Amino acid sequence: MQKLKSLSEFETHDHPCSVYADNEELKQGFVPFLQSGLLAGERCIYFIDENKREFVLDALRENNFDVDHYLDNGALLITHTRDAHLLEEYFGENKMLDFWTLSLNQARQAGFDTLRAAVEMTWALSELPGCELLAPYETRLNRFTDSNPVVVLCQYNRTKFSPEKIKAIIHAHPIVVVKDQFLQNTQFVPSQAFEEDNIVHDIDAIIENLRLIRRLEEANRANQSQKLQCVGLYNEIENLASLLSRELQPAMGMIESQLRLLAVRYHEKLGPDADEFIEKSVEASNKASRMVDDLWNYAHIGFPGHSDVEEVDANAILKGVLDFMEPQIEHSGALIQYDTLPTFPIVKSHFIYLFTALIDNAIRYAGGKRPVLHISAAKSAHNELTFCVVDNGKGIDTMYSQDVFKPFQRIDGKIDENSTGMGLTICKRIMDHYGGRIWFEPAAPVGSIFYFSLPSVGAIDDTAFSDTLTDTPLHVPHYNFSDERSKAG
Repeated sequence: MQKLKSLSEFETHDHPCSVYADNEELKQGFVPFLQSGLLAGERCIYFIDENKREFVLDALRENNFDVDHYLDNGALLITHTRDAHLLEEYFGENKMLDFWTLSLNQARQAGFDTLRAAVEMTWALSELPGCELLAPYETRLNRFTDSNPVVVLCQYNRTKFSPEKIKAIIHAHPIVVVKDQFLQNTQFVPSQAFEEDNIVHDIDAIIENLRLIRRLEEANRANQSQKLQCVGLYNEIENLASLLSRELQPAMGMIESQLRLLAVRYHEKLGPDADEFIEKSVEASNKASRMVDDLWNYAHIGFPGHSDVEEVDANAILKGVLDFMEPQIEHSGALIQYDTLPTFPIVKSHFIYLFTALIDNAIRYAGGKRPVLHISAAKSAHNELTFCVVDNGKGIDTMYSQDVFKPFQRIDGKIDENSTGMGLTICKRIMDHYGGRIWFEPAAPVGSIFYFSLPSVGAIDDTAFSDTLTDTPLHVPHYNFSDERSKAG
């Protein structure tokens, strides 16, 4: 192979392949390849497969390259091979060439004359139908790049592909990239003469592949039909929940009001046993009403009309929650401290519920001592936003890390007349709705730390956080719970 003089000789219509052994070698190939295209005003696409979006962006940011500028103006796109090469769970040459044509047309409509792409080719190891026809596809892609303003870098992990496959792939590419070297391939076989391994393709294998694709398409249609049925069933469940709430709440309200009336009119007239029975009946009807409310809230998270996302100020939300809970806070003597919190997009009612449930739990299970809480937030380098609520209560054993989020679960086995057992369950459903998570860890020396973490929520201003916060907290400092200072907004 003859080494190219410089990266500037890498031109439109080229179709190189990169052969790498690790991510460092992978970066040495695609970073200059994409950076040069972006600087030249081309539309660039990176198809991830075995790596993640953050890996690509961090690599491109090396040497202070302004990646965010190109993301903002649409010059740089990052997508997954499952949304292109393996769309509909199979690979097809014609389907993929149609994809390249569509991508080129979209680039032109956006004002870019040239399309440049780098692809992680490990998708071909998925064993999905069509993936075995790899080298013939690369040959057809040569014809496409020859006749269109397109540059495609196909990246092969030499530790995962067989030597035979790598050899066939090299034969199908006019240029080979190894680390930071661009080599003119003297072993390249022109597309019109190329046959993988110089043998006629196995016709039976191709026919079987077509049969697999047909069965997969039929399965996809059946799956789509099942999805529509599930949506219909879910709508029926929502309507049923609405009907139950509408019908049960007035009935239970009537029962509760009549029982209270009995308690007032016949207090000490029917005997002490009757007074106790009436009191317990009032409590039970009140709890049943709250359980219906909680089941309604659980079922409606994520439904249209119940999920209007807006920018919320976490400081204002927390202050409102503390004002609402003031009687409970004063009765328990709770001290609640919190740092400066950010503004970010979420459904307002969801965030109110998260704060209310976690604060209520901390106060309720303080273990007979004065409840003390500390609330903070932090972001990661990728704008993942994590809140943590630290308490000084009796704590929860980590063996119950999953059970605490199940419906109607009470770790201590005790029935709390003021609790439905759904608080943390609804918190988890809220986080699942956003693709986030909620978990807890023991606090030292006592208590628990509850975290709830949202995935990327867009740019978050660093000034929104107090100076004491670091990246997403996995462990928090030992707060001085004896400190009487608290922040109220």
